[in-house]
Amino acid sequence: MQRKSLWKLSAALALPFLAFTASSQALTTIYDSTGFETPTYTQTNLVGQDGWGNFSDTTASATVTAGGTTPTTPSAVTINSTTVGANNFGGFYRFLNFTPVSGATLVSVKFDVNAPTYANTPNANTRVGIELANTGGQVLAAAYTGTAGGIAKVYDASGVTNANSGVTAGAYGSYEIIMDYLTTTYSIKVNGSTLLNGVFFGPGTDLSYIAFADYNGNGENVLFDNLNVTATPEPASLSVLGLAGLGLMARRRRA
Repeated sequence: MQRKSLWKLSAALALPFLAFTASSQALTTIYDSTGFETPTYTQTNLVGQDGWGNFSDTTASATVTAGGTTPTTPSAVTINSTTVGANNFGGFYRFLNFTPVSGATLVSVKFDVNAPTYANTPNANTRVGIELANTGGQVLAAAYTGTAGGIAKVYDASGVTNANSGVTAGAYGSYEIIMDYLTTTYSIKVNGSTLLNGVFFGPGTDLSYIAFADYNGNGENVLFDNLNVTATPEPASLSVLGLAGLGLMARRRRA
């Protein structure tokens, strides 16, 4: 009877420990665009604001403009592609310099996109979206969009796998890239529904920068808003920490 009571006491003491462990290792903000609103951003060229730069071969423009998701958050980033040649590229990046713990980190990238009807049919070579890359410039995960038949399509980092998002052209959709460092795969959600899942990105890779990327557009304006990057520990890693706490208490009880 006494041993059962001691075990119940240990378990009761462990519950606050687990709660503390979960809260102390909760959401970590890697980057928050604050909706591209003032005072962090002003409605002008994105490059030079809050650490944003552009790649040397960029042939597009990125501007903080009107056109946000709500009247109270009026700003957004407009990526405007050019119409010069078939190999246009627009790239704008911001360093994250985040090192995930392999096997113990979930990285979430959330953003809203308003894509018009493309003059060129979106395919593996015509798309715009968000890329996440390592220090070597290798794209680890990405979500691109383009519109065909008035519906936004979603592409993974290969630019090949696609799915109809259900978002109509000219309207905002809420996108999310979830990088799972336990399985070293990522998924893409649109408006809460998983469209692409289990896309491999390789083990133990650092997360150096995030980028807006525009491939072979034809003068379209694509709006991005509410870009946020966060990291949380894997649920499995929290369980291990919790069990370790229980084990420690059990050993103390037996001592």
